[in-house]
Amino acid sequence: MPRLFIAIRLPDFIKEDLVRLRDERMRAASWLPPEQLHLTLKFIGDWPVDQISEIEEALETIKTDAFLLEAQGVGRFPGKGRPRVLWTGLGTAHPRLFQIKHRIENDLLRLGVEPDPRVYQPHITLARCTGATSEDVAPFLKQQRDYTSPPFRVTGFSLMESTLTSRGPLHEERTAFALET
Repeated sequence: MPRLFIAIRLPDFIKEDLVRLRDERMRAASWLPPEQLHLTLKFIGDWPVDQISEIEEALETIKTDAFLLEAQGVGRFPGKGRPRVLWTGLGTAHPRLFQIKHRIENDLLRLGVEPDPRVYQPHITLARCTGATSEDVAPFLKQQRDYTSPPFRVTGFSLMESTLTSRGPLHEERTAFALET
């Protein structure tokens, strides 16, 4: 069964900008390669191959105008205790981002995909941490707290497949869905 999620793929110039945030001195951080950077809209999980077309048909109906986003600031998950993830946020984001997220949740619920009970906090994962302490990541968080990326235009979203490997997950686009431009 493929492991699926829905994401906004980032333009190359944004990936290059995010790579410049890396602090290679943080040995407990595994920085994601540029090709793995994305903005997750919905994690679906394992899904039967013969039912993927139902998801694609539901996603095809989601239409809105293209919009601009910019990454802003950095943070960590969880907020307390040992950090597991370093990320950049989307500030207040654009209302269309939340409209798309809402439509995805509603449309996939009809297919039996449970909604995420957590409040959606749009972010782009930059690194995964293993054995890091709050003190290990504090300098990075302080140094990059005012980070703002150049604005980028969101012209679509994608159904993605994630394959877990010993070197981390590999993401591959299955189907792209265009917004109105």
